[in-house]
Amino acid sequence: MKIFPFIKLTRPFNSFMMGLAVIIGLQIANPHWTNLEYEFIFGKFSYHFLIVISFITAFFITASSMVLNDYADYFIDKINSPNKPLPSGLIKRNVALYYGIILALIGLTSSFFIKNLISIILAITGFLVALIYNFYFKKKGFIGNSLVAYTTALPFIYGASLVYFKNFLFIFILSLMAFLSNLSREIIKGIVDIEGDSRMNVKTLAITKGPLFAAKIASIFIIVAIIISLFPFFFSFSLYYILFILVSDSIFLLYTVKLLKNPSKDISYKTKKMYLIAMFIALLGFLFL
Repeated sequence: MKIFPFIKLTRPFNSFMMGLAVIIGLQIANPHWTNLEYEFIFGKFSYHFLIVISFITAFFITASSMVLNDYADYFIDKINSPNKPLPSGLIKRNVALYYGIILALIGLTSSFFIKNLISIILAITGFLVALIYNFYFKKKGFIGNSLVAYTTALPFIYGASLVYFKNFLFIFILSLMAFLSNLSREIIKGIVDIEGDSRMNVKTLAITKGPLFAAKIASIFIIVAIIISLFPFFFSFSLYYILFILVSDSIFLLYTVKLLKNPSKDISYKTKKMYLIAMFIALLGFLFL
């Protein structure tokens, strides 16, 4: 059995970003969090153990949702993405289901290691929202897009909950940026997947209103996210943050303009890829706040 298709199925880069988002949530919520001890079910430990456990929680819950998403999208992906591990036959569909369940159990179990009821509830909520999206709201278009965007904002809130939501303003700004930028990206993905989605009766904006309309709505959300990214300049001057955010925002703007000029499948595909890179760069910038 080849292991690479199983790794690919988890979208490791996306899952890593969610783990990193938790650490950033911790850092922004309480810059002194590395000086504290934290309660786990087997005693008190330093921040090193908190990093490991919280990262594992976010990474594996995200990985599980990615696998279960491909399980649920099996027939759509036969049209839109036939080279993916499931539709290509590299992994059997029932194996992917068991794989997704195992990943979810690892992520959810690790969340219980930390003695923090709020963080446990947030971890469970994130998994359930992703599950409901994959098996029901995927076909509901904008509502489904919003649920996915919510799950990408949640890791920052989860990280902040581990230090009891100090510096809530920065956490709110970061979570809102994540929500809006990912909502924009999800709408653009609807343009990319328009062929398979239309056959499977998925009500994306690209199908119900057309690709250009979807591109315009996605652009509005990303522009608002860019504006919000400038707010921390008024609270905390950091040259590194400015540099990372300027690069990130430039990528967002460049590909947004390209998308508006030509909302084709190819341009939309490139745009959603570059948006993900821009999001990662922005994440790195928030490490320096």
